[in-house]
Amino acid sequence: MDHIAKLKSELEQAKQADDKARVSRLVRMIGMEERKARMKASREEDAQRKARESFLPSSKSDTPRSRGPVAAKLPPMAYFNDFEDEVKREEEARQAAERVRKEQEAREAAERARQEEARRKAEERRQREQDQQRQRDSKFRDQERQREREQKKKSYRSTPANTPARASPPAPAVTMPQIKDWYAFAETCNRAREKVQTFPVPPGGCCGSLACVSRAKDRANKACECNIRRCFRNAGIANFKKEMLKWHPDKWSRSPEAKRDDFQKLAREIFVVLKDM
Repeated sequence: MDHIAKLKSELEQAKQADDKARVSRLVRMIGMEERKARMKASREEDAQRKARESFLPSSKSDTPRSRGPVAAKLPPMAYFNDFEDEVKREEEARQAAERVRKEQEAREAAERARQEEARRKAEERRQREQDQQRQRDSKFRDQERQREREQKKKSYRSTPANTPARASPPAPAVTMPQIKDWYAFAETCNRAREKVQTFPVPPGGCCGSLACVSRAKDRANKACECNIRRCFRNAGIANFKKEMLKWHPDKWSRSPEAKRDDFQKLAREIFVVLKDM
């Protein structure tokens, strides 16, 4: 009985742990042990009864009945073998299910690791592209500052001290139809730079201010910075940053080789003006 009580205690623990295979196994073991206990009690009772009857005369004969061995009515051995095989099969099924679960978890972990690695590589690639773009922009700004310094030095050397620059009359005003026609032509050129033979220079000339007149000799475009700004504002540009990228000198490197340098100089001046806007 102590053994059955111990098995029942283990059954309660298995139920709390939600171990279905162990619960099923313990239920069968408890049932088998209880059957054994009942059969043992029955055999003891039969033995006691037969012991009492051996001292009494038989109803059919005066000779006492011979006492034979008390045969235990146990189930055949094959029953216990089948029970043990069933327990083994359940344990093997549980182990197989556990292996399948672990393999599934390993596959899911590998997939998560693969996705994380892909995300990390994409982030590194994006960071490298941003760094390269910053380096290109920094190099371009350095080149622009160097070019401006050289232009100032050249302007100081070429302009006599006793002949300062003077303001001049402004160029004729540019009309809105001229600006619209120019911007439409510029959009066409920006879509096929490799075929452009005539650069889409902004219309107009110098505004006549002293600052623009002093830089006229170093300017590639006929229009000064003031008129270039005026043309883009009147063209109805909604996003100057997006427009600025269209005029980046590197994009005009696809233009015909014979005119590439001139086109890049013209585009650089327009790019700088749009960047300030």
